[in-house]
Amino acid sequence: MRKILLIGVLVVLVNLSLRAWSQFAEIDIGNLPDGTYSAEEADYDESVIRVKVTVTSGRITDIKIVESRVDPHVELAKAVIDRVIGLQTVNVDAVTGATFTSAAILKAVEKALLKAMEQEVQL
Repeated sequence: MRKILLIGVLVVLVNLSLRAWSQFAEIDIGNLPDGTYSAEEADYDESVIRVKVTVTSGRITDIKIVESRVDPHVELAKAVIDRVIGLQTVNVDAVTGATFTSAAILKAVEKALLKAMEQEVQL
């Protein structure tokens, strides 16, 4: 009985932490100024994932991971880049088997887009 209760609590805690990490700001990409914006996010092991996001004519046209550890999870998680570019949003599903790394990439992309949004406000 204790094992079942402990497993239930762990499932709830993991689910809540993933939801908190995967909530992204609403960003109107169509109004962002053209440019390339950089940002970083810590992965689950506290290693850094740094990205460069290019916005052209109100669209995300390129995302590059410019720094990360060498790891199979990073390679798997790179699939979120095509999803973001295709759907023009960071609100995409994580890659199974690389959930935390996918979330770190998405968060770094979000931070880069927020920098672009700040620049838009200053214009």
